[in-house]
Amino acid sequence: MEAPPKCFYKVNWDAAFSKSGGSIGFGIIVREHEGKFMATKRVKREGFSDSLLAESIGALHATLFVVELGMRKIVLEGDSLQALIKSIILKFELWNSAGMIISNVKQHLCTFDSWFVNHIRRTTNGAAHMLAKSSLELVEDKAE
Repeated sequence: MEAPPKCFYKVNWDAAFSKSGGSIGFGIIVREHEGKFMATKRVKREGFSDSLLAESIGALHATLFVVELGMRKIVLEGDSLQALIKSIILKFELWNSAGMIISNVKQHLCTFDSWFVNHIRRTTNGAAHMLAKSSLELVEDKAE
């Protein structure tokens, strides 16, 4: 895993679906430029079955989390190629629910001093995925 530039924070997120359906979990991990964990957040929501919408909402939760933490320079990473590459990086607009969420993510990203968005392989995003899976058991959101 590549470290972010000095003075930047790396923010990884992922989404996981429950096997029984109906709920989705989000995992967010924030690391500083030397790879040290700074914060994590797990979120559970009900009623989603669309993976692109789920990944888009995960990106929004990740962005809002670092806003709450007061971080001004971030590298946002996820393993959803469609949500990230087409919608955020290439500025491809989606005219659906996921597109509206991605539009909101873009608005929040513009408030940072500096930001980058990277697509990473699912195997590289294992820690965020494990948090997302464990969040399916939550009763309420948890930030640490």
